Amino acid sequence: MPSETPSGWLADLWLPLSPRGGLAALAIFAVLHWLASAAGLLGLFLMWVLLFGFSRFLIDVLVARSVDHPWPVPSAESFNPFHEWWRFGIAVLAVFTLAVAYAFASSGPLWALLALVILAHVPAALALSAIDADPARWFDIPSQWRFVRRVGSSAYARLVVVWLVVVGLAGLLARGQGLLLSIAIETYAMLALVTSVGGLVYRSREALGLDHRDLPEAREQRETQARLQPRSAMLERAYSFFSRGNEQSGRAVLQELLNDIGAEPLDWLVDELRGWEDPRALLLVAPLAIDRRLAAGDDVAALALADECARRDPVFVRQFRNRPVIATLARRLGRDDVAAKFDG
Repeated sequence: MPSETPSGWLADLWLPLSPRGGLAALAIFAVLHWLASAAGLLGLFLMWVLLFGFSRFLIDVLVARSVDHPWPVPSAESFNPFHEWWRFGIAVLAVFTLAVAYAFASSGPLWALLALVILAHVPAALALSAIDADPARWFDIPSQWRFVRRVGSSAYARLVVVWLVVVGLAGLLARGQGLLLSIAIETYAMLALVTSVGGLVYRSREALGLDHRDLPEAREQRETQARLQPRSAMLERAYSFFSRGNEQSGRAVLQELLNDIGAEPLDWLVDELRGWEDPRALLLVAPLAIDRRLAAGDDVAALALADECARRDPVFVRQFRNRPVIATLARRLGRDDVAAKFDG
């Protein structure tokens, strides 16, 4: 179950007001809403266009926060109702549900309890619909219950309470204010909802078993694969030379590969070379890898690699330039057997 801290919730609530987050978007949509409200008949058309744009933007914000992407920037596509219509469909369902809840809340204390139940359903419905890009998920109550259990009922309850408090405070603050300020406060309340829901989804991504192509882990894996693809091709060339006994050409390709890697850790390359039958390639790279592990303070890994090389080829010990360093390190770590190999 994901850990939930007050700082996480506060960060989500702060995002719509952050200069690096949604402050600019909040101001833009609030001003557009204010202009549409004061524009008479033309304002009806502007309000309709704004409804498309803002509703779609809310879903963009939720999805971006769910996968830890930067705050989205409104574009012309945001106001196109035919582009990725599912975003607008989810927003319409959210607005309709909130309107129904407001109608019940205005009908008396008992009806207000039903309104709370309806409002408690909104975050889970929003999350599932946005993650799956399917407005029909809004009505999938069993899946929403599973969502609540996976993220943790206490975490979900806190989200609902925090959002209802924000909505209540926004309603109180908006009373008696000017039209523009009232609109800005209400806009913030809607943005706070989607950032809070998105933040809960992001922190719960492992519990939810998300396989979203834009999750940070997936992006990192794709970036790593793209970076390693040309290096893997170079390593295959080196292997072909070593397997044919052409050590000189194999060493040249490995040196080119080391130049490409630069100051990066050599763990990937060492792991690949361990699988080669010919140990000479590993023994060529090992001294540099050991030096980098020592520089990084990873003494245990450095000693393990030195011992592995010594076992694979005893000649490596005589040729290793930092024998005293490894011998001293081995004694400090209680490996007298390794120290004996590198003494002298």
